[in-house]
Amino acid sequence: SSKPGIEQYEAGEDEGIGKRGHAVQVVKVDEGNGTTTFTLDEPALSSILLHPSVRDKLVVIISVAGAFRQGKSFLLDFFLRYMSSKDHDNWIGSGDTPLEGFPWRGGAERDTTGILLWSEPFIIKLQSGEDAAVLFMDTQHLLFLVRDWSFPYDYEFGSIGGNRLLDARLKIQPSHHTEHETVRRHIRSCFSRVSCFLLPHPGLKVATNPKFDGRLSDIDAQFLNELRVFVPTVLSPATLQLKKINGEKITCRELLTYFKAYMEIYQGDTLPEPRSMLEATAEANNLNAIMACQDAYTEAMNKDCVPRMKRCPFEWQVFPSGEFEDSEVMSYEVMSKRLTSAELDTICKMSQDRRLFSNLCNSLFLTIHGNKEVKKGILLMLFGGVSKFTGEGTHLRGHMNVCLVGDPSTAKSQFLKHVERFSPRAVYTSGKTSSAAGLTAAVVRDEESFEFVIEAGALMLAANGVCCILEFDKMDIRDQVTIHEAMEQQAISITKAGVKATLNARTSILAAANPISGRYDRSKSLRQNIGLSASIMSRFDLFFVLVDECNDIVDYAVARSIVDLHMSVQSSTDVQSSYSVCGPDKPYLNPNDLEIAHSRAFQAAIQKFTSIRKMGGEQYAAIYLERLKTTLQQLGNEYRTANTNKNIFQTFRTPAVFSVILIIFHIITGISEFVGINAVTNMFLVPFYLALVTLMTWMFLSYTGRAPELAQAIDSAADVVVQKVVTPAIQHIGQRSVQQLVGTERPIRERS
Repeated sequence: SSKPGIEQYEAGEDEGIGKRGHAVQVVKVDEGNGTTTFTLDEPALSSILLHPSVRDKLVVIISVAGAFRQGKSFLLDFFLRYMSSKDHDNWIGSGDTPLEGFPWRGGAERDTTGILLWSEPFIIKLQSGEDAAVLFMDTQHLLFLVRDWSFPYDYEFGSIGGNRLLDARLKIQPSHHTEHETVRRHIRSCFSRVSCFLLPHPGLKVATNPKFDGRLSDIDAQFLNELRVFVPTVLSPATLQLKKINGEKITCRELLTYFKAYMEIYQGDTLPEPRSMLEATAEANNLNAIMACQDAYTEAMNKDCVPRMKRCPFEWQVFPSGEFEDSEVMSYEVMSKRLTSAELDTICKMSQDRRLFSNLCNSLFLTIHGNKEVKKGILLMLFGGVSKFTGEGTHLRGHMNVCLVGDPSTAKSQFLKHVERFSPRAVYTSGKTSSAAGLTAAVVRDEESFEFVIEAGALMLAANGVCCILEFDKMDIRDQVTIHEAMEQQAISITKAGVKATLNARTSILAAANPISGRYDRSKSLRQNIGLSASIMSRFDLFFVLVDECNDIVDYAVARSIVDLHMSVQSSTDVQSSYSVCGPDKPYLNPNDLEIAHSRAFQAAIQKFTSIRKMGGEQYAAIYLERLKTTLQQLGNEYRTANTNKNIFQTFRTPAVFSVILIIFHIITGISEFVGINAVTNMFLVPFYLALVTLMTWMFLSYTGRAPELAQAIDSAADVVVQKVVTPAIQHIGQRSVQQLVGTERPIRERS
């Protein structure tokens, strides 16, 4: 008879346990150089806990703990034999069958180190009807197993004698020391059920025969009789206890997070304090809640968005075109033509927020802790000022110049890298390796015409953007002089090799410099610390001094921020979640429907997080709630970006419109010429060539940056075509299709 509640393997009963799994070492121990370190083999553990068949199932963990050479693997192999057997009555097998499963051997030297798991979890159905995955490790049910019990006349073998012995040992006496009383109380309070089982000695052949391989014929009969009772009792669905933390059942996927948290604490020579273990458990508990809420958000988005999907006019995979880069002035009229109505509404709502400036500062440089004033200054530089001329004709530049001065490892280069990464137009260079010509412009001889031409430098390439210069203090004094004019007058004058020109350099400069002595000396002035000339310093609008504070509190805050950042980094599954709705193989989704779905899924995820029982208290959970909100907003932005990039008429509006016009006119002229209606052909050839010339002109102007007014006029014409022709035509065709569909259905129904 098969065991109830346990799913059987498809393999035949004659196959050994080794054919249906093997022992996997998930924690390795290195005892070299007089120290002990523990290493978590995350790929091996993930292959077991994240397998699709068990990752979302509840966990039952069974382990045998104790000193080495006490028969832990020996006993676990009997558990495996019971779980793998199809016969409930004869699970222990024949007397000549060797014991397989976890590696073990006789002798005084240990055979295994670290923590081993069986590669194939057993799926069982508990009496409550829940499916659970059985692993062999630390469990909620604490069972004291006493091997080699030699006093059956005091406490008989089995569970009855074991529980009597346990009650006697855990009973608190008035003569007990306070620490002993505390240990006894903690044992009772930390486990859902505590029991004890007494096993006799397995026999002299097990202990003295070096060739013993686990055959039942070599094991004492009384030991086997008690074993036949012990193993089914432990593995019965009615006895197994689901793994719980803080009263919440955990799954295999969540167990992997706890493994990682505990391994960080165990990296040392001494055991962690109980308080550290509690903090690690609370941290892993809250992280698991965040992961569950992220999965709920993604699932809700997939469920809510797919029914609302509609086909965009052309399902091509498109990418951001960076169409704002060439415009020096971005007026509201131009923005309203290039942005969608939803994006404009979002910008208008943001403009009404009193905390707009602080919100923008908090959204910048998420990987850099603190330095709020620096972030505000860089934000102001990115927005820029208003360039104008005074009544006397003096030009006042609108671009700001910012310089960061400070100790090493104060995130100066990270500020520059972040600006270079997300700014639409930015150039990153080093003052130590750049020359004056490389920063401004160079006059060189053309290889084909042999005439002198001007090659743009970093300041010209970053026109209407930001030029990030690292190691600004390492620049030669003569090279610094060459950028005086560019920083103040925003122009570069060149007179060389018969070439005389004045070039625009409307660029903001973000520079980073190190103190002369390596560290900033507060007893000296700013100029004495960096060694820059007064003329170059006067051209910077903002100076920020970053000092590495030798303070334990500050160091802990920075370290905590870095650790939290890495622990909240989205996995590849989370990063690609938007592609399940808005990927290149998915149709375009209405932005309003996407916003409604995001708001609904966001609120559901937050509500789920607050309803989950978590450790650490409300203040501790509030930190992770803010992290969850940030993560969900980032996921929402990924959905919006992926969806917007699918609409070709939003990303490449002008070339898409004129390309469609050319295709339509080409089809009409081809058909009319084939039919022989030359008058129609000649009539449509004129607008065909006109559209072709317009498209080529727009491409030339966009590439060269010349005549921006004419390029904007062509963009406006494309917008008019989309709003007045394309959109109404699509709506009209859709209405006619519905009417025809309804009209064809009525006669069919009447006939039926």
